[in-house]
Amino acid sequence: DALRTELWFTSPDASTYTREESDDHIADDDDHEASNVVPENSEYPAFTLSVDGFPEFENKAKILYNEIVWEKPAFEVFLPSYLGFINLQKSGKIKKTTIMTIVDYNQSRQSNRWYTIDLSNKKTLYNAKVWHGLNSGDNYATQFGNEKWSFKTSLWFYITPDAITPAHTKSWKWLWMSGVDGDYNNDAHNRGIYVHKWWVKWSQGCFTLPEKSQEIMEDIKWGSTIFAYSSQWDYLKKSAWLQDVPQDLV
Repeated sequence: DALRTELWFTSPDASTYTREESDDHIADDDDHEASNVVPENSEYPAFTLSVDGFPEFENKAKILYNEIVWEKPAFEVFLPSYLGFINLQKSGKIKKTTIMTIVDYNQSRQSNRWYTIDLSNKKTLYNAKVWHGLNSGDNYATQFGNEKWSFKTSLWFYITPDAITPAHTKSWKWLWMSGVDGDYNNDAHNRGIYVHKWWVKWSQGCFTLPEKSQEIMEDIKWGSTIFAYSSQWDYLKKSAWLQDVPQDLV
């Protein structure tokens, strides 16, 4: 899970890399198919709540969503992410109240499924590739876990730290994440789940970025949210951050 164990391992492609190798190694044949289009086999169930004010909140979120320029995730992914963002903000758990990141694991690893959105200026800052855990699946992440050394991605809401942490060498830096969704990801800090640069197409649970990692980390540090989404789980009905709609927003 920690970067120290990601510095050397053999991927399922039977290609072994070290951290000294160049970024050219992130490319292979299936990268030529990379796009921002949601795959046809992805399903996005409608997110809804039977609570006062939800229809009004959904309408306001839709207006905001339509105003966001550049690439963005499906609205069915944006809506729970935005509601959780608002509730986390009101709980005092986040400091950066204009930046929200969504990772859509319904999309394949070939897709640009990382979205960092500036809600204040209504634009997507980064739409990038991000790798998933080695044991979460091949092209698609289908298995998730919160156990140490599971080498699986954990889902749902995370909070970024205040600062980027230098790693074991001067050229390596990371954001050490905290999970705020109970048994789904609350062991993230102990597991050593980071946002960091990495070119091998699997991680050991971290949010690994092959490109623009430094710029992204600079913009999302200091207490912003990351929402790791998958429609395969019934989490959306259980999260404490997705049960209520703040009445001052409706």
